[in-house]
Amino acid sequence: MKQRLRRLRKSISLTGAWRARALLSGGGVLVGAAAAVFTYGSEAANTLFHAWRERTPWLPLLLTPVGLALIAYLTRRFFPGSEGSGVPQTVAALRPALDPATRPATGHARRAALLSLRIAFGKLALAILGNACGGSIGRGGVMVQVGACVMYTLCRSARYAPATMGRGAILAGGAAGLAAAFNTPLAGIVFAIEGLGRGFDAKHGGVILVTVALAGVTSLALLGHSHALDAAAMRAAHNAATWGAVALCGILGGLAGGLFSQALLTLSGRLQSYGGRHPCRLALGCGVVVAATGLLSATSPHGSGYTEADAIIAATRFDTVIVGYDPLYPFAKMLATMATYLSGVPCGLFSPTLAIGAGLGADLGQWLPFAPLGVMVLLGMTGYFAGMMQTPMTALVIVLEMTNQQSMVLPIIATALIAGGCSRLVCPRPIFTVLADRFVAAAGAARRPAR
Repeated sequence: MKQRLRRLRKSISLTGAWRARALLSGGGVLVGAAAAVFTYGSEAANTLFHAWRERTPWLPLLLTPVGLALIAYLTRRFFPGSEGSGVPQTVAALRPALDPATRPATGHARRAALLSLRIAFGKLALAILGNACGGSIGRGGVMVQVGACVMYTLCRSARYAPATMGRGAILAGGAAGLAAAFNTPLAGIVFAIEGLGRGFDAKHGGVILVTVALAGVTSLALLGHSHALDAAAMRAAHNAATWGAVALCGILGGLAGGLFSQALLTLSGRLQSYGGRHPCRLALGCGVVVAATGLLSATSPHGSGYTEADAIIAATRFDTVIVGYDPLYPFAKMLATMATYLSGVPCGLFSPTLAIGAGLGADLGQWLPFAPLGVMVLLGMTGYFAGMMQTPMTALVIVLEMTNQQSMVLPIIATALIAGGCSRLVCPRPIFTVLADRFVAAAGAARRPAR
């Protein structure tokens, strides 16, 4: 009799585990569908903004500040936790201080303050609205948090799911979100290990792989290859002279990315108190900066930067720059991206980072042509991304998957490693790690009783 009961309990346990995995795998489909909705919505919003801008060039001076102020109000009032990139919230949710396994009394509540379906909806809707208002808003960070929200919510709703699957669900959701946003499944997996978890637990590997695969297939079915960069005819063959470009792009790209990260961390820390008291005023001022930057730049710094990066890459097949391209574009994009982030609205940093890197590579290719322009653009994207995010492996994989330039593997690896090392000279800690610490500290302060 006892043996039969043990077998029955074991059977029920196995059935529950498989049902949990099936439910979480279905979450991959939801994440892929959300990425498609966000992509279509952001592109439509960006197109609408540019149509307004062409018809009335001064309109951004009114629309962008007021729009960002409204979004900041909606974020604070209805969707707290959705502000900023989304990656720091996901990293913070994985910390022991927010883990129900180590903090049973407060873990779920603190995680739910950063990862919920309400936050996912607000993140998507407000980021699309931000694009319509002219903010410099990317896709990657937004989808990382949205994916983590979807998967964590499903994990909590599945009462038969093991408690240990919470961390795996968050990692899987973040990886699936990035993979679906850029059609880069390997980059999603690598970022989950390198950027989110800062380590890898083999017991979560199956959930991550299945979720990323399903999200990628869903996104590909709904979007096709429309969100892959047009690098089919890129002139990116390399030779001995390319290693001079590797050193140049690695050092300058890494330092530029590190300086951007350090500046953003410093300014966000100093403005945190003022933004908490006057979020709309801060967003209004940041919106003026974004709008003024757009008026002064010949190449638009608004939106995700995806269109501009694609145009730069497409132009390299002729070994020239795009017509009307502004050499100051990467610096204008940096300023617009930083101002958008500091405004406190939901936004992403991945796409703007790639666009800035492409612009830096194009400039270096014109000023210091160590290698063909296509090579300089590829290495510029890699160097700045690795320097800004301090995730060299993710930079390597995401650039390779988005451009399909396998012949450049060794130069890209070397550039990413050099950039990552140079970035730490000016920004000792990764940007998302520092921002995640702030979310954890804020969650602890919110739970601490007033004296």
